Amino acid sequence: MSDIIVTEDGAVRTVMINRANKMNALSSATRMELIAALKLPVDDIRVIVLRGAGGVFCAGQDLNDFAAGMGGGKVDGIKILEEEYEPILDLIAKSPRPVIAAVEGACVGAGMSLALACDYVIASSTAYFQLAFAKIALVPDVGVSYYLPRLIGQARAMSMALTAEKITASEALRIGMIAQTAEEKDFDSDLKTIATAFESGPSQAYSRIKTMMRASLDSDYATQLRMEAEFQNEALHSADFKEGVMAFMQKRPPKFNGK
Repeated sequence: MSDIIVTEDGAVRTVMINRANKMNALSSATRMELIAALKLPVDDIRVIVLRGAGGVFCAGQDLNDFAAGMGGGKVDGIKILEEEYEPILDLIAKSPRPVIAAVEGACVGAGMSLALACDYVIASSTAYFQLAFAKIALVPDVGVSYYLPRLIGQARAMSMALTAEKITASEALRIGMIAQTAEEKDFDSDLKTIATAFESGPSQAYSRIKTMMRASLDSDYATQLRMEAEFQNEALHSADFKEGVMAFMQKRPPKFNGK
C-alpha cells in the first residue's frame, strides 16, 4: 500500500499521507513518495491540498528510521534533512499553485513544520500543534525555526520549542499561526469551500502573490517595491485582470481561466 495517495477532483489535487496506523509519521519511504507527488505536473491543477489519513495530519518523524542506527553512528541527520525533507519544503514554496494544509488531530514535530510551510492552513477545532522535539532531546527542524518566529514572534516560538506545549487550533488561530479553523463536523465542507475558491481564482496572480510574500521575509524595502511593480505590470496585461475588471463593471462574479 502506498504511503502517499494522490487524488484529483476537478482542478483540486489532494495529496494524502496514508499511514493512519502510524499517525501518518514520516518514514524515509514516505518522504520520497511525498517528493514524487509534489513533483507531479500542475498544468490542469489549480490548488493542492496536503492532509493525512484517519483524522490525523502527521505525528512527525517516524522514529523507527532512527532506531536501527542508534549507537552505531549510522543516522546522518544532515543527509536526511537535505535530501528528504528540504526538497519537500522547496516544492511547496515554489509550487505555482496554492498549497493548503488540512490539519486534523495531531500536527506534531516535522508534521507541524510541513503544515506551516504551506500557503494556507485550515485546522479542525479538535486539532493541536506541538513542537515535541525537546521531549526526545532534539531541536526543531524542517524549516520551523524559520517560519514560526516570523508567524507568532520570537517569544512565543521560543516557548513552544522549549516547553513542547500543545497549542489548540483556536489558540493557533488567535496568535496568527494558521489561517482558519473549522468545527470537526464541518471540516471537509469548509475545506472544500476554500479549495474551490482557490480553484476558481486567478492562478497566475496567486503564483505571483506566493513569490512576493515569501520573498518579503528576507527582502529589503526597495527590492520588494521593485518586485511589486514588475509583478503588477505583468498582472495588468493578463486575461484574468481584464476579466476581473469586466466582471466588476457588469456586477457579476468573475470567471478566471488562470491566464
